[in-house]
Amino acid sequence: MLRIFSALKRKDKGFTLVELMAVVVILGILTAFAVPKVLNSISKAKEKTDNANFTTLQRTVNRVYAEEGLFPQTLNELIDKGYMENVPEDPVGNSPYGYDKNTGKVTHSGH
Repeated sequence: MLRIFSALKRKDKGFTLVELMAVVVILGILTAFAVPKVLNSISKAKEKTDNANFTTLQRTVNRVYAEEGLFPQTLNELIDKGYMENVPEDPVGNSPYGYDKNTGKVTHSGH
């Protein structure tokens, strides 16, 4: 019992190298599990954003056709006519969405 109290009163304060190494190993293991989950979450979020953007663009094109009887000539025309503030880019492929002015179909590599 005296040994325990004397050990607590000693002037040497701090962590030993073994304790620090144990903490580093534990942090490494936690990081090994956390990083893939975070990267997977980012990928899923981009895919959902892509689907939402694609749907919004197609619905807006359909709205223009319903209101004006003609498909817009370009997606930028949606901005010019006040239907959208900007035309989003595909967050998955980092490229602009394609558009066929004859059929009114919005396209990109994922669809």
